[in-house]
Amino acid sequence: GANEVRRVKEAAIEAVWDEQHRQWEAGVADLEQLRQAYQTVSMQAQKVAEERGFADQQVVERIRQMDELETSDDVMNKRQRAKTILVKSRGQPLAKSVKAAIIKEK
Repeated sequence: GANEVRRVKEAAIEAVWDEQHRQWEAGVADLEQLRQAYQTVSMQAQKVAEERGFADQQVVERIRQMDELETSDDVMNKRQRAKTILVKSRGQPLAKSVKAAIIKEK
């Protein structure tokens, strides 16, 4: 998390600093080389961020699937209870039989 962000920032600063130092020693000023030094580090950071994002997406999808299964199970249980109540209510007024079936379940 935060430590990784700090490490990447420090690596980017160091890469640019090293390139600037090399250029000062050589007596040149090449902005393209500075850009490339920084871009190398930032591309690595972007790749790590994309991989982390993909992993997070997979976790979220798995959680969503589990929630859907749980919800699906709840719906199936409610439907089964409703069928049971209806079957038990045959021949009785529905309001009384539903109330009686609910009381029996408890």
